[in-house]
Amino acid sequence: MARGDANDLATLRSRPGVTPAQLASQRSATVRDAAITDALAGAAVATAAIALYVTLRTDEARRKHKAVQLQIAPGGVAIAGRF
Repeated sequence: MARGDANDLATLRSRPGVTPAQLASQRSATVRDAAITDALAGAAVATAAIALYVTLRTDEARRKHKAVQLQIAPGGVAIAGRF
């Protein structure tokens, strides 16, 4: 939306006979939509960070409860665990 509004503003600026009120209105719409886009992008980044944190924390909690682990390496296979 913001990119489309910015393109519309650029088009209006290049047209002859456009009033300052039309330019101000389009500029206002561009700024508003850019702010909305930035807020939604920030929310998406925050949500991704929270999801990553919860996922890694849950995996770490699961690993702590395991007593035995099978480890596969290029040189062989090993069993490790806590007793």
